[in-house]
Amino acid sequence: MLQKWLNVKRLLLQRSSSAAAAAAAAAAAAAGTAAFRLVRRCQYLMLQKWLNVKRLLLQRSSSAAAAAAAAAAAAAAAGGAAAEYLPERLIAEWVRQSLVLSHHRQVLLLVQQNANSLVRCQALARQQQQQQQQQQQQQQIAMQDAGKGKQIHKDRAAATDPAAAAAAAAAAAAAAAGNVTSTQPQWMHALKHKPHTDKDRGGRSQQQQQQQQQLQQQQQAVHVQ
Repeated sequence: MLQKWLNVKRLLLQRSSSAAAAAAAAAAAAAGTAAFRLVRRCQYLMLQKWLNVKRLLLQRSSSAAAAAAAAAAAAAAAGGAAAEYLPERLIAEWVRQSLVLSHHRQVLLLVQQNANSLVRCQALARQQQQQQQQQQQQQQIAMQDAGKGKQIHKDRAAATDPAAAAAAAAAAAAAAAGNVTSTQPQWMHALKHKPHTDKDRGGRSQQQQQQQQQLQQQQQAVHVQ
């Protein structure tokens, strides 16, 4: 079992060297998006190698119980040496060997710098937007304060100027009087004194003459009785 693990490790190292060469060629060919492609490629290769190791482990586990017992005994005899050939150790070693080359490190640094610059640009854009909003709010507050200041200045000028105050009072009184006269009902106008005309005087004199004649007739009738 230990010999088989050594063979698996050797195969994985051979594939990792070829994968590193392919990744180096891809990074040298493309400059702009090479960083992201390299990261994706490394992730894909790591997943592929893990699946291969898992498949081999499943094949080994499906073997006879005697082989499993022998493998356990060999692992116990080997002690700490067997732990170095676990899949996690193989993958970690492959990743470490893949990133040894200088151009791989440069690519990763570029990826990190681009990510940092993107974060800084986003932070700067948010800061500028907040500054613009604050400026707009300050302008609105200044306009409101200016309008209030003008109204207060007008009120103070009217209070300090007696002529203006008198004119304002007269205008207010005139407006109030106009409102009072306009609100008077029509029947109040009918109660006002109207001058007597000639017709009214003639009618009243005739009524007085008739009343006097009636009184005279009544007196004569009394004397006759």
